[in-house]
Amino acid sequence: MITIEFNGKPEAIAEKMTLREFLEGKKLTNPHLILELNGEIFSKDAFSSASPELKEGDCLNVFSLVGGG
Repeated sequence: MITIEFNGKPEAIAEKMTLREFLEGKKLTNPHLILELNGEIFSKDAFSSASPELKEGDCLNVFSLVGGG
């Protein structure tokens, strides 16, 4: 197991887990999500087969846009 920070809280995950696998496990598959990985906005490639593997200490934040007026 490794530990990452997800939305400000520590979370233990399996080693060799990709960003895509993590998001799918959390049921976060909306293509309109904004992903921040280690301080950088992550592209839509998060859901592709080339999704990066998460590493010990990674910091992931997930945001959704909300419309309104």
